[in-house]
Amino acid sequence: MLINKDKVNGRRVKVCPVITRAAGQGTELLVFQHPLAGIQLIKGTVEPDEGLFTATLRELREESGIENSEVLHYIGNWSPDGGEHEWHFIQCAITGNTTADLPDSWEHFCEDAGGHMFRFCWHPLQQPASDQWHPMFQEGLLFLRDRLQEAPKQEQ
Repeated sequence: MLINKDKVNGRRVKVCPVITRAAGQGTELLVFQHPLAGIQLIKGTVEPDEGLFTATLRELREESGIENSEVLHYIGNWSPDGGEHEWHFIQCAITGNTTADLPDSWEHFCEDAGGHMFRFCWHPLQQPASDQWHPMFQEGLLFLRDRLQEAPKQEQ
C-alpha cells in the first residue's frame, strides 16, 4: 500500500488497531474512555519510516497495554476531514490466547500527550455510539461497522 510520505511526515496518517470478540449479542469492539475526550477507538500516528502494520502493533501496545498481538488483515482507510488525515483500520488478534481471555474492562496508563489513564471496555458493534463518544469516533465507528460487515468472518 502506498502512503503519502508528506502526510506521514506531517503526522496526518493514523492507524486504528481493531480488536473484536464474539459475544452473546454479536461482535464486540475494543474501545476506551479518554478522560478528557470521550469514548474512542484506538488510534495513533504513523511515524516517519514506519510501516502501517508496525505502527498498528506499536499503537495497540502503547495505548492499551496489549503486548501479544499480530496483524490479521487490512480493513480499509477513511478520511474524517475530507482528505487532510488518513485513518487506516487494521484487524489484529491476540497471540498466545484469544480475545475471550481479555478482561471485560481494564485501565491502562498511556504516556501520550503528557499521560492519561484510559479505561478499556467492549462495545457491541451493532450498538449505536452514545453521546459519550467523541464525534469523530462516532463517524469512525460507522465506517468500521460497515467494513466489518462486508469482510469475511474471522475466527476470534
